[in-house]
Amino acid sequence: NTEYVLETRTEQTGRNSSGIDIMTLSGKIVYTYNTYSSEHKVINDFSKGYYIIQLESNETIARKRLIIQ
Repeated sequence: NTEYVLETRTEQTGRNSSGIDIMTLSGKIVYTYNTYSSEHKVINDFSKGYYIIQLESNETIARKRLIIQ
């Protein structure tokens, strides 16, 4: 298992939840979690490939690429 740490940086962290989704490039969600913390550890066995990490808090959505080799 590999551990990934995701950090959210918003003024509202701690009062409102943040949604974390990890999906394949085709849009299939392989991980989803809601948290009130500014830091979240993802422990999962992702297959090699490209993924999109989507962090959503209030009206803000951020997307980043995750490459597993």
